[in-house]
Amino acid sequence: MSRRKIFGFAIVVSVAIVFWPWLGNPGDFVKWEDRFKTSVPIALAFGLPCETREDGVIFHDIGPDCYRFSELRDYSGIWINQFEGSTFIEGGDEVPTKRPPFEETAWLQYDPVREPSGIDIFDYDEELGCYPIAAYHVRFVGRERPGGGGHLGLWGREIWPERMVEIEHLPAPNCQTY
Repeated sequence: MSRRKIFGFAIVVSVAIVFWPWLGNPGDFVKWEDRFKTSVPIALAFGLPCETREDGVIFHDIGPDCYRFSELRDYSGIWINQFEGSTFIEGGDEVPTKRPPFEETAWLQYDPVREPSGIDIFDYDEELGCYPIAAYHVRFVGRERPGGGGHLGLWGREIWPERMVEIEHLPAPNCQTY
């Protein structure tokens, strides 16, 4: 093997070591700095993608200024809103009797300030020993954010409603058994 080939191989291996493994798909991010920070070694040195620090506080931007979102489209399905959970089952027409696996559903990233009234957000119920669950059939116009979403990134995808078209209350599952 020639010195030139060895040198080229060494460069490729060095670049792979610096940039591997990935925290996410670099193409999912808007800014080149965040794409660069998807590499674990780079993130350890400079912080995670979409992370900023102010006065010792770390802020994570999960919105459209950081991620490349899909085009707007219509969605319809079941939304199960619970403590640390906002599960959207696209195409669903009734609340499932058992909570579906995280990776098979989407996190619905709602904004209570922008959404219409009528959304139930419950405090902890001492008598039940859990946070009550609210269930809805919803129709809305929204966008998907790439990658996993929601609390701890457990859901298979994340959807951001731009405009709610319809919210219909449904009988909610029992928080003790769901």
